[in-house]
Order: sequence, then structure tokens, then C-alpha cells
Amino acid sequence: MKILLVTQDIEAQGGIGNYFSVLRNKFTLPVELFINGTRFNENKKWKSFIRFFDDYFRFLRLYSSFDVFHINTSMRVKSFFRDAIFLYLAKRRNNKCIVFIHGWNFKFSGLVEKYFLWFYKWLFFRADAFIVLSQNFKDILRYWGYSKKIYLLTTLVDDHLLGDFGLKDVERKISDKSINILFMARIEKLKGIYITLQTVALLEQKFANIHLLIAGDGSEFQKAVEYARLHGVENVRFLGYVRDEEKKNVLLESHIYLFPTFYGEGMPTTILEAMAFGLPVITRPMGGIVDFFQSGKMGFMTDSHDPEVFAGYIEKLIQNPKLRREMSRYNYEFVINNLVASKVLQKLEDIYKCVYNG
Repeated sequence: MKILLVTQDIEAQGGIGNYFSVLRNKFTLPVELFINGTRFNENKKWKSFIRFFDDYFRFLRLYSSFDVFHINTSMRVKSFFRDAIFLYLAKRRNNKCIVFIHGWNFKFSGLVEKYFLWFYKWLFFRADAFIVLSQNFKDILRYWGYSKKIYLLTTLVDDHLLGDFGLKDVERKISDKSINILFMARIEKLKGIYITLQTVALLEQKFANIHLLIAGDGSEFQKAVEYARLHGVENVRFLGYVRDEEKKNVLLESHIYLFPTFYGEGMPTTILEAMAFGLPVITRPMGGIVDFFQSGKMGFMTDSHDPEVFAGYIEKLIQNPKLRREMSRYNYEFVINNLVASKVLQKLEDIYKCVYNG
């Protein structure tokens, strides 16, 4: 059994690239990566245009050599058309195909359901199995009429990122005098950047030892910097995009993870990474977060968009070190036992075997 894994550039930012950047050297089965879509640092439109067609020609030269095709996609316009072609080409030879849907744009899926469901079914229901990151995504595919296997999988934490971090380091954080609140995601309105800034502005009125670390970049980066300046959010550092050792250092110095997203999430890797480093998490019920997050044990989850609600949860954690310690320990142990790369990889390779053996 040889597997061709069709994925985004693993050097690029984003959940799919990060997922397989972690797994690429850990597979025990013969898996080859096929990179498609926008390349890291690609900034010339004419190169993108040529590369778009070159991806398909490369695929046609390769695809007769593989038994199982794993095609990564998202429920978004661009992914819909680009990845459907790879699936269509692979199924022309009756190869086994798995479609892994990472992100889910509910506005787009609503349009698909209303106007183009026949087209989606004609293209994507050719797949022998789906993998999704949320029970909600699975329910929608079943409602649309997909009757073959749908597997639920999680995102993952890189074992290498954790290094020798352990429970002793979790305990050390509880005794720190300052409280560093971390927001680590793309800097976009839908990811909750402005709710985060408003939350910390409220907390600064009560606590002198509050600091906000913002790790990431995006279309709202400069606007968010200006917003913080105009609204007097004083103890904030904009770190830009972080990865590898730089990301680890940010997680090591952080104490609480704040992610008030209302974006169409799959299962955000950054939440799991924060938990792995012993951070209680305060978030909203989006995508795959709902399927595993235990509010009151791992942190707090709320439907609210109100910064005062998020500030209230953080204040509760600041004033109750015992509760913060319990959540920190629980989060670390939960990730180590369930969500590190080695555990998730075993589940993914089991899916490959099941689909191949039919």
C-alpha cells in the first residue's frame, strides 16, 4: 500500500500545513507528500497561475503509482474547486480516496446545500471515506446523504515542541507573580482579536500584573496595533507569526490562553498547544472545540461575545490559584495522553488501512 497525501505547502502558515509539517517524518507507512496550492512566500500572480496548472500535470504523472489518495481540503470556495479536481482525477482509476475536511465555512456550506448540493455530491461523494474534525461536520455530511465511512479525528501537538516540558514546569507557572494572557492565531476580527484587546483593557483597570501576548499576523495586524494604542491597552506585545523554538518560548511564558473566536474553526491546533503547556483556555463553542472541550475542567467556554464575560473568567482564575492549578495539570495530562502527534498518527494510519482493505 502506497499513499499519496495531497496537502498545502507544509512551510506555509495555516492549520493544514502545520498538521502535516508535524507528521511528515513520523509515518510508519509509505506516505509521500504532494504539495499543491499557494506556496510559502509566493507573491507573484503569474507564478501562481502557472503553478496552478503545473500541480495537476505533476499529479497526472504521479498518480498511477499510488493505492490510496488522501486529499486535504476545507469547506471554502477556493478549496472546493481546486481539491475536487484532484479527487476526480484519482477516482478515474478507481483508486481508494480519503477526503479530510479541516476548516468549515458555514456560510459557504449553506450556499452549497441550497444551490449546489447535487454538484458537491457528484464530485466529493466519490470519496471512499471522509475525515472531519467535528461531530457537527459529520452530521451535515450525513444529512446531505453521504453513507460511507466518516472518521472523526483531532488536530495534534508536536511531541518535539514540548521537549522536556513536564508537570514540574506547570507547577512553576502557578507561582509566577505576573499573568501573561496569550492570544495565538491569525489576527482577524472573526478570530476574536478585538474582543481580546477589550477584555485585557478591562482587566488592566483591576490588576497591575496583567500582560497580553499576541502571536500571529493577518489582515487586521496593523489595525489591531492601532486599536490597542487608541484604547489604552498598555501591557501588550505584538510578536508577529511565531514557530518552532520561538513559539515554545511564548507558550512557556504564558499563563492563560484567550481565544474568543467566532470563525468557522475545525479544531484549532493552538488551543491544544496551549493546553499542552498547562494553560487554562477561555474560548467559544466553534467547530471541533465543542467535541472535546470540558468547560469548568479545561477552562471556560461561553457563547458570549461580551468582553466583560471573558474578563470575568480570567479574574476568576487569577483570584483562585487552586482552580488554575487543577485546570493546568488536567490540560497537560489530557494532551499528553490523547493528542500528541504519535497518538493521532496511529489513528490516521489505522484509517488508511481500513479504507485500503475496504
